[in-house]
Amino acid sequence: MSDLLKAKMVGDVSAAKRREKAGALLHIGYGNAKTFLKKLNHFSISREEWDKVIAAMEEIHV
Repeated sequence: MSDLLKAKMVGDVSAAKRREKAGALLHIGYGNAKTFLKKLNHFSISREEWDKVIAAMEEIHV
């Protein structure tokens, strides 16, 4: 959950938009914070994949 906080996907005004974009990039779809975390775990998203998506989102300013 702390990774979601650091990535501003929880507790931020743009959190829903960021989860939506990350879900699209990871091909896991959108979810609220709890569901999104479950999807990350269910689909075994690696730290490397997560870091790449966060970096890509920062480049496009999402």
